[in-house]
Amino acid sequence: MEPQDIIAQVRGRRKEIVACLGDLVAARTVNPPGDERAAAAVVEKLFRRRRIPYEKLEKAPGRTNIVGCVGEGRPRVAVVCHLDTVPAGDGWKTDPFKATVRKGRIHGRGVKDNKGPLASCLAAVEWLKEHEDELAGQVLLIGAADEECGSEFGTRFLLRRPQFRRLDAAIVPDAGHRMETIDVAEKGMLFLKVRCHGRQAHGARPHSGASAIYPMAELALWLNKWHMPGGTNELFMPPGPTKNVGVIVGGAAVNMVPATCEMQVDMRYLPGTDRDELLATVCNVIDRLERKHRGAVFEIEVMTEDVPTQVPTDSDVYRALSGAVECVTGKRPSPFGMGGATVTKQFIEAGIPAIGICPGDPNTEHVANESIAVDQLVDFAAVMAICLFALVGNR
Repeated sequence: MEPQDIIAQVRGRRKEIVACLGDLVAARTVNPPGDERAAAAVVEKLFRRRRIPYEKLEKAPGRTNIVGCVGEGRPRVAVVCHLDTVPAGDGWKTDPFKATVRKGRIHGRGVKDNKGPLASCLAAVEWLKEHEDELAGQVLLIGAADEECGSEFGTRFLLRRPQFRRLDAAIVPDAGHRMETIDVAEKGMLFLKVRCHGRQAHGARPHSGASAIYPMAELALWLNKWHMPGGTNELFMPPGPTKNVGVIVGGAAVNMVPATCEMQVDMRYLPGTDRDELLATVCNVIDRLERKHRGAVFEIEVMTEDVPTQVPTDSDVYRALSGAVECVTGKRPSPFGMGGATVTKQFIEAGIPAIGICPGDPNTEHVANESIAVDQLVDFAAVMAICLFALVGNR
């Protein structure tokens, strides 16, 4: 099957893509609190109509994941979208839960993040189903729960099941913009909660106590000047590691020597950097501050951590996706790295090469009047059909 034939056939599904997205937007799956059943029902209806085998999996009632399968054999490639959205918030010019098409753009909560890409991927999988006899491998389309709040009810839950750990690759349509870039790397995250305990005293007699704030202030100043290890990686912007003191809380009243102070630190580090080295460096500084400030005792807690990841650009899944984008748009996408995290990281940690891509304009998700061009969704459906056929089709 020639790519141009696939493009023409998938572009003929424009009305179906818009209608499907309308149904998904109307299915309110705001997270928190989290309840993906309504969107899963939209996907289930389509799977049934197209006779695509599927299963629904829930870690808790209402936290629905739905997985459809096309083809058999290897390779097994997962396309991982999510069913939940952030809350609508304020400032909308249209009903956020009613898809509205204006001047070639569709407006509504989730049209870019992530129900629009899901509608496109559904169209691609429908096309693959019609050509199932030409497939040597299998495609799994996952509509996952709970992406917006950590994925404990979604991909983390699914990846504990053996059938999802036997994948050869995964594509996550939830990173980047306008199909111009492909997410191949993500920084590691280490969020720390640091507490300093001193000794409370009257504010008029500070010498009789031990302030918890002064040693913590020194730690904050040291963090500001610290050159984290790891060098630079031009896939990322900024290209080096970063750290940020996001919270400092201490003291009870102006006329009291503070007995406690807490600081929360966000560190993002590059692939190839040792997480334990970062933690040891901070702990060494804390030891020095405890010796300097008599009566001060620190404790440190890891709040959140994710390892850094990077997938080579000579992998089969990257080449297939990059080539498909060029076939449809005429432009070859560039690899990039994220300072944040998507569920690609969870698949990579499970030993499954995973990369990310997304249609739509930057800075439109998680804001009022979220929108996406219909042409982008249609082209993205064609990209995914070509990419998946290249990966699992008879070769």
